[in-house]
Amino acid sequence: MLRRTLAFTLLLLLVAGQLTAAPKKTKRPAKSNEPVVTLDPELANQIYDILERGTRSGDLAARGTAYGGLAYVTAEGKDTIPYLLDGLKDPQSRVRLGAAFGLIRVNNPAYRAPLVQLLGDPTLNLLDEVLPGLMLLPPADAAAIVADALAADTTRDRNRLMRSVIDFGGPLLLEVVQQAMAKGGEAATTVKRVVPQLGMDTAIFLYPVLLTVADAELKSMILANVQNTPEGTDLTFVKPLLKDKDPLVVFAAAKVLANRGDAEAATLLLPQALGDDVKQRMEALAAIRKAADASHLTKLETLLDPAMRMPPNVLVEVYGAYAHAGNTKIAAQVQASMRGMDAALRAAGARYLGHMEGTRALEDLHRLLFDGNAEVRQAAAFSLGYLRSPESIPHLERALRDTSDEVRLGVIEALSQIQDPQVLNIVQFLVSDSNKDIRVAAIRALAQMKNIATTDTLRVALQDADPDVRYAALRGIMATDLVQGRAAFNLAMGWLPPGAMVDMARIMGKDFAPYIGLALEHNNDAVRYEALRALPFLGTEAEIQLLEGMALRSRFADMKTAGLKRLTKLQGKGAAATLQATIADPDAPKPLKIGALRLLGDTKAIEALDALKLALLDGDEELKVTAAVAILKIHAPNP
Repeated sequence: MLRRTLAFTLLLLLVAGQLTAAPKKTKRPAKSNEPVVTLDPELANQIYDILERGTRSGDLAARGTAYGGLAYVTAEGKDTIPYLLDGLKDPQSRVRLGAAFGLIRVNNPAYRAPLVQLLGDPTLNLLDEVLPGLMLLPPADAAAIVADALAADTTRDRNRLMRSVIDFGGPLLLEVVQQAMAKGGEAATTVKRVVPQLGMDTAIFLYPVLLTVADAELKSMILANVQNTPEGTDLTFVKPLLKDKDPLVVFAAAKVLANRGDAEAATLLLPQALGDDVKQRMEALAAIRKAADASHLTKLETLLDPAMRMPPNVLVEVYGAYAHAGNTKIAAQVQASMRGMDAALRAAGARYLGHMEGTRALEDLHRLLFDGNAEVRQAAAFSLGYLRSPESIPHLERALRDTSDEVRLGVIEALSQIQDPQVLNIVQFLVSDSNKDIRVAAIRALAQMKNIATTDTLRVALQDADPDVRYAALRGIMATDLVQGRAAFNLAMGWLPPGAMVDMARIMGKDFAPYIGLALEHNNDAVRYEALRALPFLGTEAEIQLLEGMALRSRFADMKTAGLKRLTKLQGKGAAATLQATIADPDAPKPLKIGALRLLGDTKAIEALDALKLALLDGDEELKVTAAVAILKIHAPNP
């Protein structure tokens, strides 16, 4: 056992900070050149007493925290290795964890096997208890332990471990992905299984990092997900993959970027567009269509040669490329296609006739709205939507009686593009249509008008049996009427589909903050956690304002805890005042105070020492031990 007679000069742990990128080679950090920090003898004595008693406590949490505290302090003149090795034999996993962290500090490799086992322990909070301590090691060494745990039979829930590493982020994530992929087997399989399943709200922040270390297969899986991100999402991180060594990765990256209008990426797709692989040709043409310029059209023109005998699905993509580039050179060919006998060819011509001839095409397109082929009718509606002419309204209204729901959907979309008061009276009756998709399309068309006169109709749609219809109606009301929108959102929170708040926050930004404020205080746990996921999309200023309110005033302890964690991550020392207020609150539950004490140590805010010294006098042993460790962390020298 450690004895009271030991000196009170404390050698404090150098805590490794998280970096933005993993180094190629990782070495154990050199010892700091700063002098040993000498605490006031009385305070040092107090801290030592608390830690020593804590390691013998009957309180499991206090005992584990005290052992963890030994990772932050070594008493001068005493070999603590036997003591820490003995701690590895404790039946409680948190105590073994603390002992393992202490062994990391004294460079004893006995920590490795226990940590591999503890990473698979379902009773431990990996994100808060295990992974931060692993960062006492260089990222590469910590990741090697995680990779071993992902491969170990003792880890029953590998998905849980990988998701925790993803949430933890930083250089550890990069190293784990790299080493797990190299390790193969269950470790690599877990990475490939978990990463593509991530919700886009989480994934979009991780993909720029993961793509720098992923292999070709994982890169392709990630790019397939990125393809589905909303318009306006920043995808510049995909650009370097246009020079990847793997041609399939280059093809996937080029499709993603060309679909967002990147001309350079479209150029890289031309060989596939002109090649013999039918599937790759269609994928390339569909992407090029959205980024085409004159240089691309020169190459694609060969596909329009009648001698090539290209099928209509190829022609419609080439027509689309010309339309996107604003080039009407092929107007005569499009007109000829529209007048042909082949229905698919007529549809190809009808779809882009408006782009080629402008309002001169209205008469032909109005006629084609009632063609004998549904595909042609749908294509005509698309073209009329592009032209947005009020002259088309009576023709489109009559076309709403079409027997094909696909055509009716196309007609509603065309009407929504025509900003004319007549459209409101036509579309609002479709909100009660028997087809759900028609109802949703009609509601979106009304919402696009942002006319206060649509509010009553949209409020009726909020009572629809289908959640997709209700969600579309809610979005419409929120976009049209601020007061009614907030009231409708308050009633809707319980049935909103997963991811809805993230979508709205991404679109509305800080304007969505008042709605998130309501959701964070909802009685339903799932609603509150959906709101938490949406917070980062509001912008830092709006997020911090909500987090401070959560931390100090929320009715729910879990929200207070989440608020404090996120606030500390965003503000560092700036969060110290809020953390101290939590510790001083006599009504704060013990777990919340424990969390605040730990976070206060992470801030390294010297101004918090008085609050921490006061906590050393608390009657609860776990609180005292946690405060002692926090003081040591604040005094630890920086690297």
